[in-house]
Amino acid sequence: MAATKLSRRAGGFSLLLLPGLLQADPVAWPDLAARAAAQAAHPWPTAAQLAAQPVPAFPTVAAAPAPRPVPWPHPASRARVPATTTLHIFITLAMPAASLAALVDDAARSGATLVLRGLKAHSLRTTLAAVAPLIGTRQVAWTLDPEAFTRFDITHAPSFVLSYAAPPDRCSDPRAPPQDYVRIAGDVSLAYALRAIAQQRPALAPLLDGYQQKLAQ
Repeated sequence: MAATKLSRRAGGFSLLLLPGLLQADPVAWPDLAARAAAQAAHPWPTAAQLAAQPVPAFPTVAAAPAPRPVPWPHPASRARVPATTTLHIFITLAMPAASLAALVDDAARSGATLVLRGLKAHSLRTTLAAVAPLIGTRQVAWTLDPEAFTRFDITHAPSFVLSYAAPPDRCSDPRAPPQDYVRIAGDVSLAYALRAIAQQRPALAPLLDGYQQKLAQ
C-alpha cells in the first residue's frame, strides 16, 4: 500500500505520493508456530509459583523528632542587651539665626542629628536653600521627620532627645514610652542639654561620654 500525504491547494485537497515509502520492505509478523515457540520458552508463572514468591516488607521510616519549642527571652536576659543610643536636636527654621548656627556646629562636632518637622513653605527647594547656608561644608546629619516630633512629644524648639532603647512595635500608640528617652527643651547649647540629661538620669552618664568628649575637642 502506497503512503500518501495530504496537500491543501486552492479548491480542495490533493494526494501526493511518497515514492521512497513504496520501496520499504513489508513488516513480517510472527506466525502461529513462532508465537507458540516463544510462549513455550517463556511460560507464564503458575498460581503456585506466584504464591511462593516472598512478599517484600515495607520499609520502616524513623519518626522525625518533635520540634523543640523556642523559648521567649526572659525579661532579665532582655535587660542585658546593650541599648542603642541616638541623639537628636529638634529645630525649626524660624529660630534665631545665631541659635541655629550654634546648634549646627554642635551637631557637626558631636554626631547628633538635626530634625525638622516639615518643608519650609511646602517646598523642598526652599527648604534646601534655607538649610544649605547653615550647614556649609560641615558634615551634619539632618532629616525631615514629622513622626519623630509626635513620637517624642516635641512641643518646643530647640529640644534635645537622647533615645537609648528602640521602642517596641505598637500600632495604636505612636508615642515612645517615657522610660526609653530623655528630653530637654530650651534655647541652650548641646553641652548644657547633656549635663541636664545626666542630672535627670544619672545611670545614663556612660552613654553621654562619647558625645561630651567630641564636643570638648
